[in-house]
Amino acid sequence: LLHATVFNGGSVRLDMSPNPVAGELATLIVKRLDYNVSTDGYHNYRYGNAMLECRYWVYVVMKDFRDAGWIGGTGNETYSAVCLTWTTGGVQMPKTPVWTQGTFG
Repeated sequence: LLHATVFNGGSVRLDMSPNPVAGELATLIVKRLDYNVSTDGYHNYRYGNAMLECRYWVYVVMKDFRDAGWIGGTGNETYSAVCLTWTTGGVQMPKTPVWTQGTFG
């Protein structure tokens, strides 16, 4: 997944989505996202030594979106989702590594 900031605000998202059939071509998904850069600090994030802290970043951002009323749910869905690990071939791994917290700011 690649996000590229565009000059006049927003970004372009490039997502090379794997084909579940090994050896088949993947699909490139391109989407323009318009937004104003905020000062919420989400862009200042420091990974820890395990380099698995992206799960914590996603969890915090989605929790804050839910708390702001931008998305629904109880929070359990987000936690369950970030606790899953998938291979590049789209197969769910039987066990997800323990994830730790990075730091914002």
